[in-house]
Amino acid sequence: MLGRELGRGAAGRVYVAEDTVLARPIAIKFIANLDAGARQQFLVEARAVAKLQHPNVVSIYRVATLQDRPYIVTELVRGASLAELAKPVPWEAALDIAIGLARGLAAVHRVNVVHCDLKPSNVVIDHEGMAKIIDFGLARPITDRGTAGDTPAGTPDYMAPEVWQGEPPSRRSDVYGLGAVVFELIAGAPPFGKIAAADLRTRVISDDAPALRELVPQVDPELAAVVARCLSRDREARFADGGELRQALERLHASRRPSAQIGESPYRGLLPFEASHRGVFFGRRSEVDAVVERLRSDPIVLVTGDSGVGKSSLCRAGVIPAVVEGELGGAWHALTIIPGHLPLTSLAMALGDLALVPLLRETPALLARELRRHAGDRGLIVFIDQFEELITLGDPGEVAALDAGLATLAEG
Repeated sequence: MLGRELGRGAAGRVYVAEDTVLARPIAIKFIANLDAGARQQFLVEARAVAKLQHPNVVSIYRVATLQDRPYIVTELVRGASLAELAKPVPWEAALDIAIGLARGLAAVHRVNVVHCDLKPSNVVIDHEGMAKIIDFGLARPITDRGTAGDTPAGTPDYMAPEVWQGEPPSRRSDVYGLGAVVFELIAGAPPFGKIAAADLRTRVISDDAPALRELVPQVDPELAAVVARCLSRDREARFADGGELRQALERLHASRRPSAQIGESPYRGLLPFEASHRGVFFGRRSEVDAVVERLRSDPIVLVTGDSGVGKSSLCRAGVIPAVVEGELGGAWHALTIIPGHLPLTSLAMALGDLALVPLLRETPALLARELRRHAGDRGLIVFIDQFEELITLGDPGEVAALDAGLATLAEG
C-alpha cells in the first residue's frame, strides 16, 4: 500500500509504503526515464546489491518493474540524513560516521558495485546511531566500462575529477565522494563550497581540495590526511576502495583509545579530577552532600562558582560517583556532555543517536522521553560541563532547542 512521498530527484521518486503481507513499513523508489536497455542493466545491478546484507547499507527487499517502470523496495530507515544534520559536527563524531560509511562502502565494493552518488542526503543515521548508505538508483557494476555520456552520473559537489571529465565511475570515485561527505561534516560545507556547476567542474579538475586543517585547525591531523587522500585529484593516489579506506579509519580510531597510565601520581595539583580519582578526592564532602541532597527533589541543579574553584572536579569526582554508587538509592548511570558550538549534537552523540538532532530541534519536549529511553530501568544523571558555553559558543538553533527541552524537564 503506497503512502506519502519521501523525496524526489533526477533519478526518481521515493514513497513510504506498507508491506501488507509482512506488516512492515517499507520504502519504494520508482526509477525515472530509462530506456529498455538501461532498465535491464538497472535490474541486474540492483539485484547484485540486493544480495548484500550489511548493517551500514540499506536492505533491498525486491527489484521489479511496474508498467515498464523499474522500482526498488527497501527497508524504511527511520532517522535523519546527514543533509538534515547541523554542521559542522565535532571531528570525533565525523570519524565515527566515516567508519560506518567506509564499512558499508567496502561491502558494496565487494559485490562489484559502485554507488556513484555518495552525498549527505544518501546517508541516514538511524535511531540506533548507525550510519546507513541508501539510494542505489545510480549504482552500476564495476565491470561496466561502456561509453560514458556527456552528463556525469552523481551530484556535483561530491563527484570526482575523472567523473566530471566523462570517465566511468569506479571504486576510487566512490572513495572521493565519501571523502567529500566527511569533509563537509567537519568543515560545514563541501570541499569547494557552494558554487555554480560550471565553475565547480573547473575547480575540481584543476585545483586541489582545500586543506581541512586550514579550515578547522583542531581536527585530528591523521583524519585530515585520510580525507585529503580521499579527495586527491589523482585517483591512483586515493584509497583503492572502501575496504582500504575502512582499514585506515579503523587504525586511526584504535590509535586514539586511551592507554593505561602507569604510575600516575595521586596528587592532582591544579589538574581537574575525574571519576577515576574518587579515591583521592578529599575535603569537599559537605559540598557533595549538598548537591546530592538537592538532586533528591530538584530535576535540575546548577553548580556555580568562580573560574578555577573546582566545579567540574566536584561533579566528576564527587557528585557523579556518589550517585552511581547508590547515594540516591537504586541503580544509576551518568551521561557527561560538553556543549561546545553544537550542544544538541553533543547530547545526541552522548546518547549514541545523531538522528535525535533534527527530532529535538522540531520537538524539544521529546528530550524527556529520549532520556528515559536511554536510562532504561535505571536512573540517569546528566552532567553538562561548561554550561556557560550554551551562551558563549552555542549555535542559536541548537541552544534554543536544548533550552526548551531542559525547561520541560525542569517543569517535571
